[in-house]
Amino acid sequence: MALLLALAYALAMWAPVRDWYRDEDKLAHAVVFAGVYVALAWALRWKPWALAALAWALGAAVEVHQLFLPGFTASLTDWLADAVGIVLASGAHLAWMRWPRMPVQTALVPVVKGPFLIPVRDHNAEAPRARRYPS
Repeated sequence: MALLLALAYALAMWAPVRDWYRDEDKLAHAVVFAGVYVALAWALRWKPWALAALAWALGAAVEVHQLFLPGFTASLTDWLADAVGIVLASGAHLAWMRWPRMPVQTALVPVVKGPFLIPVRDHNAEAPRARRYPS
C-alpha cells in the first residue's frame, strides 16, 4: 500500500500530469478519493461508515501536507471534492452489499454441437445472508 501511495505521489509531481489535472483539479480529487475508498474497502473489510471516515481523514491529512509543499496549496474545496468521491464510492459499496444475490446453479442444455454449462437462477432457493462485519 505504501509503495502504491509513493508511486501515486511521484506521478502527481510529474509536470505533464500536474498540467493536466490543474484544470480538472476537483474531478481528480473526487476520482482519486473514490479509488482510495475502494482500496481501503478491499484491504480492510471494515464497515462502510468507518471506511468513509478513514478516507476523509486521509483527505484532510493530504490537504495539511500540501501546506508544506512548494507549488501546492491546501484548500477546503479540495477536501470537499474528496468527500464527494468518498460519498459516491461508499454509496456504490452500500448498494453492492445490499443487492440481492441469487444462487447460481448449472444445467446441462443440449445444443447441436454438444452440451454447454449455462448458469440458471434458482428462484426457489433461499437468498444468501447479508455479509456481517466484526463489531
